[in-house]
Amino acid sequence: MRIKHFGDRPKGTLFLRLPSLSAAIIATLTPKEYEFKLIDEQLDFLDYQEKTDLVAITCNTATANRAYEIAKNYHKKNIPVVLGGIHPTLNITEASKYGTVVVGPAEPVWKNLIDDFKNNRLKKIYESPISGLELITPDRTVFNGKKYLTTNLIEASRGCINFCDFCSTASAFNGKYVTKDIAVLIGEIKNMGSKTILFVDDNLNGDKEYAKKLFKALIPLKIKWGGQITYDFGLDEEMLKLAQKSGCVGVFIGFDSISNQTLKNFNKIANNADLYKKAIRNIRKNNIMIQGSFIFGNDGDTNDIFKNTLNFILSSKIDAIFLGISTPLPSTKFYSKMKKGNRITDFNWENYDYRHCVIKPLGTTCEEILSGINHIHSQFFRLDRMFLRFLRTFIILVKNGSFFWLLSYNLGFLSRIKLLRK
Repeated sequence: MRIKHFGDRPKGTLFLRLPSLSAAIIATLTPKEYEFKLIDEQLDFLDYQEKTDLVAITCNTATANRAYEIAKNYHKKNIPVVLGGIHPTLNITEASKYGTVVVGPAEPVWKNLIDDFKNNRLKKIYESPISGLELITPDRTVFNGKKYLTTNLIEASRGCINFCDFCSTASAFNGKYVTKDIAVLIGEIKNMGSKTILFVDDNLNGDKEYAKKLFKALIPLKIKWGGQITYDFGLDEEMLKLAQKSGCVGVFIGFDSISNQTLKNFNKIANNADLYKKAIRNIRKNNIMIQGSFIFGNDGDTNDIFKNTLNFILSSKIDAIFLGISTPLPSTKFYSKMKKGNRITDFNWENYDYRHCVIKPLGTTCEEILSGINHIHSQFFRLDRMFLRFLRTFIILVKNGSFFWLLSYNLGFLSRIKLLRK
């Protein structure tokens, strides 16, 4: 879904259009003597004729092929390219064929990289340590004039303490977890001047004591916020109360599977499916909405998993869902296992987006997985059930001012389903 020619209209819907903080962080790190311009292909046409001296591209696995295509086009014009992000970090040999690679976070190495570029000695690889990493304030002026749903995104931490086999964050950070100074973070939020923010952290409660201190510090700001959190957030009464008082209106939780055996297979030992419903009840009791993520096509899954997961979703009264297909992201333990077992059927990175089946499942087929996911979507987004969800959460929506959030999600998802069917 990208702009493919000059004058082309943005694809998709406004409700799904969010920026990445990567460019804003690079903008802060770049000396002011340089002119910096962000091209986001969701919204902007990439004009290869526009003059530039250096190109920096960030990508995940699903966008890696496009990143390489862009890099090759600039190399034809003898313009150097720097590649960064989670995919180049974990696939250095592949990415280095297309330009200079920043391995890990940009903050520790970007100044040296720019100096080397200026002096015509740009290296092939810049390896960046995570230990001692200081998270900086992004330059959000790079988003000016771009039609995003919101640019009020903020990062309190980076990395994750868990070691789930399927997760690229776990592979890249190897259990390391870095937090931003709370005083700096509060100042950043105040300067944004918005009463609604989204935390982009992979695991906002990775350091529970830090999270509690952060929530306490947020209370006087009287903001509304959402973020990604682990399910045990709902088992910590003190954290829940602080989150509710600090303005938390919604959380994204990676439940991933309702089967403890599947969770064990993935080394997702932090999750316990037997406690999911208790955690959900506690979170909802504090007037916080939940978007739950579930992944299918796992070893041990049979066709019953779709019916059982739908029953779980409906009976636990989750407000929103994300459904994906088990995907072996390269350089993860799960990828190594699938490759060793000769179970990967597709090596086109564009299809590594959790919407395509790229492995041979054991207990189901790819066709059954797609059919099962479509069935859950069709049942969850039935108009009568959508209406009942709004009715059920009406008091919560009014209390915490999150009516627009839930409406945006439902409209955005219905629009996405329509586009994908096309």
